[in-house]
Amino acid sequence: MRTNSNIGFKRILVQPTEFAFMINKIHQTRETVMPQALAQTPDVEFLGVVKVEQGFQFTVLAPQADSVFLCLFEKNHQELADFKMEKMPMGRWSIVIEGIDYGQYYGYRTNGEYNPEVGKYFNTNYLLIDPRAQALSNPLITHQRQLGEATPIDRDNQSLIPKSVVVDQSFDWQGVTAPNHAWDETILYEVHVKGFSYLRSDLPISHRGKYLAFTHQPLIDHLVELGITAVQLLPCFASATEQRLDGLGLRNYWGYNPINFFAPEPRFATEDANLEFKQMVQSLHKNNIEVIMDVVYNHSAESSKHGSVLSHKGLDGPLAYYLDQDFTGCGNSFNLTNFTTLQLVLDSMRHWVTTFHVDGFRFDLAATLGRENATFNHYSAFFKCVEQDPILSKIKLIAEPWDIGYGGYQVGNFPAIWYECNDKFRDQMRHFWHPQEHCNLAEFALRLMGSTDCLAKQSPKYSQSINYICYHDGFCLEDFVSYNDKHNHINGEENRDGHGHNISYNHGAEGKAMSHEMFLARQKHKRNLMATLLLSQGVVHLLGGDEIGRTQNGNNNAYCQDNHINWFNWDLDESREQFLSFMQSTIKLRQSSELLRKIDLTNQNDVSHWYRFDGYAMTTENWESKKQTCLQLLLSNKIENPVINLHLSEQYFLILINASQTDKEATLPCTPQAGWEVCLDTNFDKVEPKEVTGEIMVTEHSLIVLKRKQPLQSL
Repeated sequence: MRTNSNIGFKRILVQPTEFAFMINKIHQTRETVMPQALAQTPDVEFLGVVKVEQGFQFTVLAPQADSVFLCLFEKNHQELADFKMEKMPMGRWSIVIEGIDYGQYYGYRTNGEYNPEVGKYFNTNYLLIDPRAQALSNPLITHQRQLGEATPIDRDNQSLIPKSVVVDQSFDWQGVTAPNHAWDETILYEVHVKGFSYLRSDLPISHRGKYLAFTHQPLIDHLVELGITAVQLLPCFASATEQRLDGLGLRNYWGYNPINFFAPEPRFATEDANLEFKQMVQSLHKNNIEVIMDVVYNHSAESSKHGSVLSHKGLDGPLAYYLDQDFTGCGNSFNLTNFTTLQLVLDSMRHWVTTFHVDGFRFDLAATLGRENATFNHYSAFFKCVEQDPILSKIKLIAEPWDIGYGGYQVGNFPAIWYECNDKFRDQMRHFWHPQEHCNLAEFALRLMGSTDCLAKQSPKYSQSINYICYHDGFCLEDFVSYNDKHNHINGEENRDGHGHNISYNHGAEGKAMSHEMFLARQKHKRNLMATLLLSQGVVHLLGGDEIGRTQNGNNNAYCQDNHINWFNWDLDESREQFLSFMQSTIKLRQSSELLRKIDLTNQNDVSHWYRFDGYAMTTENWESKKQTCLQLLLSNKIENPVINLHLSEQYFLILINASQTDKEATLPCTPQAGWEVCLDTNFDKVEPKEVTGEIMVTEHSLIVLKRKQPLQSL
């Protein structure tokens, strides 16, 4: 305990010269020049570490502690000195230290009441990570001595805790700026830093699975050639593995268990996580690709009452967390109704935007951030602060619009500047293309055209739906067409974890295809889903690896598998190469025309026209009929009577959809003077352009896109 520490420092009682003499006596065998605390009153405008004229100022929030100590460490993690900090207004503790430099390791200890029942864990045997540390010395080692037991631990845990690091954030961006892609042009690619590159044999071994992998041309080329405009990185906050997983020999691979909101995960760095994260962003920006961070502000790795004591718990736990309510299923839901917690989150967001130049965030369980008095509030303080912020209001904001608390499902209820992950789109498209389920044409059309029932918020012109078929949680695309049931036994929960309602279809056998016909059916199913996704109004979200047939062997909750289950297999056979080519060409088709991605929803009826397969317009009765399984969608520039005047339109497309179990012949509603040609057919990975007039056969469970026939190129 450090209530009477012989190397503690209380500025009003001990002079710096006396302190330095005392330290030198204690550490007389060291050659290190010892730091000193200065005797002037520090300015506490900023929390965290700030360079000032006299040295470095350390300020931390711990309003209910009796005393707080700043502890300095050498690079070998041996404790160098500790200083008793001065209590300042607003529950802050601060001190100015001279004689140190950037790269200094440090942490905090607190003394006071220890009572987990009321959220207080003050105990100087816990070394605490600075909540605003901008770097950590190393990844966290999970250990029993980090837990918040009923009685205080009586043994120092500092050897198990990463040290906070004083960081110099200067970096030469060399004039590289953000791409600033419009929302309608955005193709999101969700990917894990390690899994994406760990098995790439064409990268230096030291860079595989690291931030620096994104600075190498082979990976950049894959993204560019695919047509990706933004990578959405699974969490890159410094994070921890739960005690339970550690006991099973597993680890929290996805990273949805943060220990700090400012420091990049050190596991993905070769040496300097801050520097290398910036180099990654710089490389992606240089190649016209934005960086979206998946962020977890709803809870922390400190978990429930008897979970780990790592940071907030030992400093301001009763303020930072909801003590009696859990909206995330992880314990310690962050309480943004508290001003200092709200400030922490907003400062973290600005830090990643201004320091690391990220282009936006995807918020895990975002409904928790909008809760006030435990109820989701569309006008919460968090939303208001973000919307008026001159920096945060201009970036891409994506909500996972739910949590597990009461009233947690909030799709369509986030403020107008937010885009939202649309599970209604996912589920409907899975149902629609399921060979053994009834298709609902009206619901299909609604989702395809932007989910205007819930995501035309405040009547904007364009859909704010993030459309997806697969996400990191759930089946990847290959497994979706290969498994009816989840196979999560290796996760150590007797297959109880993971979602049970996947609307997947294995085409006759679990896992590997038993025949060539089964393989072809699965490939076609994949093409139907991806074509529908890429022809939808809203923003496209792709799960990284789906384009190359990545499989997780039926595991639909692979959060704890840091192995081949999650690492991309880049050894592509012919069929995987062909599907990749299909994805590249379909994305290129989408990007070729605003009609396929940016229809003005306020005038949608002027540019989108629905027909039956006999060529006549769909009626209300047709939309309501369960027997109707086919339809045609004509998209054109706004003109009167497109059946007659289509030649007046600069661009036009005809999408023919057959969700029935038999081949159907379609009569085209019109044949323009220039004629039609096929540009996409989900029966094939690659389509050679061919002219169509009058009628066309659409095979069972397939989709065809016709476009204006192009004039022959002059030789």
